[in-house]
Amino acid sequence: VLLLAALTAGALAYVKLDVYGHVVPRLTALSLPKAENLAKAVGLKATEAGSNWDAKVRPGWVISQSIRPGRHERAGVTIGLVVSKGVEPVKVPDLTGDGLTAATAALSSAHLTATPIPQYNPTVPVGRVINWTSKGQSVKPGTSITVYISKGPAPRDVPQVASTDTYTEAAALLARQGFRSYKATEHTMLAPVGWVVFVSPDHSSGPQKYDTRVEVMISLGPPSVEIPFVGSDSLAQYRALLEHDGFVVKAYGPPGPVVYTVPSPGSYRLEGSTVYVYTI
Repeated sequence: VLLLAALTAGALAYVKLDVYGHVVPRLTALSLPKAENLAKAVGLKATEAGSNWDAKVRPGWVISQSIRPGRHERAGVTIGLVVSKGVEPVKVPDLTGDGLTAATAALSSAHLTATPIPQYNPTVPVGRVINWTSKGQSVKPGTSITVYISKGPAPRDVPQVASTDTYTEAAALLARQGFRSYKATEHTMLAPVGWVVFVSPDHSSGPQKYDTRVEVMISLGPPSVEIPFVGSDSLAQYRALLEHDGFVVKAYGPPGPVVYTVPSPGSYRLEGSTVYVYTI
């Protein structure tokens, strides 16, 4: 009887050891396929039961297991594994209306970096954000976000201004093309009073920066010149003075001293006007 009892107890212990003789291995810090194979090798089963973001465990590797390592289990018991999805993505912030400094700070707060690229843009103010990559998306921390910064409108050619334009007409034309104008005047015989003499820079100067100031030179007509005073000048001397100043001379009388002129000395007349000289 005693022998039978001992044999029975030993058999039960053997059965128990055989049934619960599968030691759960450590499956964390292994890739999912390796963890599954290792569990299978010791007569157990491992399967993915969930996933979590984890900055320390690479994607596809085991974070935790449902049955602690070292526990004895029956053959075929399933061990649930939580698998890493890697670092949790961060939302790219909205940079609308930001300058480069503000955009860089916003991205830095989200653990992202900014790569600025200047671009011409006709509507976005200079220095403001036009657009950025991964807009509205979530990306891995540390991702570089390309930020396009406005340089304002692109350079353009100065329009051709007609010589018959007034300053008002020329200024309006330049403004429509994105240029500022300022008025200058000069006496000239090249254009009637009030007409454009030239603009600078002009159409031939090539593309100019948006909002460049363009000089518009307006004619005041021929210059006015003072008729010189008469001293003891002979007709020849006085004629030379008048012609040097651009006057046309018509003399009356003998080739003696100049007595008077019409218009009178000291008055102003346009260059090219006729001065009548009378001698004795």
